Amino acid sequence: MDPREARSTGYSIFSSTLEIKPNTIGRPRFDPYHKVLSRFYEPLVLLRLLGQSRGNHQPKPHDVNAGQAVRRDFLRNLSYICDFEKGGDTCTAIGLADLGACYRLYVASNKGQAKIAEFLKAVLGLLHDLNEVPGSEQPQKEAEFVKFCVDFAEKRVRKEKNCLFRAVDACSRKLSHSATIEAESLRKWLRSLLSHDDNLTLCTFAYETRHSPILSWLRSIRQENLLSPDIECDPFGLVRHYIGRLAHHIRASKELVKAVTDMSQILESCEVSAVDHIAPVPPPAPDRHTNLDGILNRMLGKGHDERLDIEHGLSKINAANRLFDRFPGEYRNLKPRIHAEVQILEHFHRYQIQFTENDRFVACSKAACLCCEMYFKHHPARMIVPESHRNVWTNWGPPLVENFSKSHGAGRQQLHILNKVIHEIRNLVISQALGQSSVGQRRPDSKTEITDLHSLGYTPAPINFSEKSSMVMSKDTPIEKQNQQLKNQARGPSISPGLLTHNNEESDSEGGGVSIQAWMH
Repeated sequence: MDPREARSTGYSIFSSTLEIKPNTIGRPRFDPYHKVLSRFYEPLVLLRLLGQSRGNHQPKPHDVNAGQAVRRDFLRNLSYICDFEKGGDTCTAIGLADLGACYRLYVASNKGQAKIAEFLKAVLGLLHDLNEVPGSEQPQKEAEFVKFCVDFAEKRVRKEKNCLFRAVDACSRKLSHSATIEAESLRKWLRSLLSHDDNLTLCTFAYETRHSPILSWLRSIRQENLLSPDIECDPFGLVRHYIGRLAHHIRASKELVKAVTDMSQILESCEVSAVDHIAPVPPPAPDRHTNLDGILNRMLGKGHDERLDIEHGLSKINAANRLFDRFPGEYRNLKPRIHAEVQILEHFHRYQIQFTENDRFVACSKAACLCCEMYFKHHPARMIVPESHRNVWTNWGPPLVENFSKSHGAGRQQLHILNKVIHEIRNLVISQALGQSSVGQRRPDSKTEITDLHSLGYTPAPINFSEKSSMVMSKDTPIEKQNQQLKNQARGPSISPGLLTHNNEESDSEGGGVSIQAWMH
């Protein structure tokens, strides 16, 4: 039975909670594709409900030489400026092909966007022309290019700005409960951010502010654990995060300009091509076999030594977070789509396209999700495994294989990949069930993109706020003066002995800052 047809009957029989054992025996799953997809999505949904973020952020892949590093960063920055809306729809991936006579950028987005390819063509033209610009005109042309990129991302910047402003309001409310000069000074500085309503001005201010000791200080507030450690519940962490996101619009554009000389050969003969849309698999329909007993049978096999311990662990977790009650709704509402980086991978693999210098690297505007990371890892194309935020998204889907069969080449390949991905997902579920661990903290998909200040060769000094603090800026203060004030602070403000933070095991590499106990009471 086709999964799309099975879905219509699945809704009526699927209960409001995940059954432990079936009340009745359902008809066997005869459709081979439905069986495979059920074995994939059942543990994936369990894993998502057990906690969306799975371990530490997987870093960028190692670069074998300086030329490769420049090229990869160039592609990353191109993909970033193409991602013009907050959320996943315009997440953009790019692969660079060497066609012999020319280079070609293949581009894809999560939800096909024709305007991205047109924008990318315009960007390449502007970058090519920058190589011909006299040195005296470079600053002006760079400023125009940066504005062009920020304007294209207007919808995304506006949403990031709104998120920042909401976080500032939340911080202000927390700080208003303190009568100290330091708290009031920080509150005024945060409120001054609200005066930057113009997108370009705000992004520029964020870019100039990104290495201010104030941001390290905001981070230290979170590290002292007086607030929730979850960044999405911590307004001080969110302020720092969104300043970093807004700053990256400027940073990515500037880095593209900086790379034009090194990338001149590619820019001389580079085309842009949007990849053809690839249909995702249909979501598997829930049926009488979609119950805990059946799922564990498929995960472990009958007679598994740890079966009872795993079931007991899941039941204990369920008692704390209603895991089984949330499973049916999550499973019924699966809407698979193929992520942009997988579209690029499959396009290169299907048409046997040659990557430039055989560097099988796909750049993406966002770090890969857990499923994309695993898919790249186990794909026979031997791809470079991408940077990953390791968050679980249940609406991830592999490409649809028409007339799926284990004896069919495409079906056999997909089954091989999915079996390895399923094995990893199952192991994560089993480990968490045996550990009876609670749901982990949720991390944003995007990184803050603020460089560790220690890597720049200095440690920011803690900030001493006073009633006449230069960090407090009115809305009429020119941005140049604001930026200069921040740079002056970064060189080392005076330190009040009573406000120093003691070194301890909790401090981060971006440590330093004022102890919150000094003023949060």
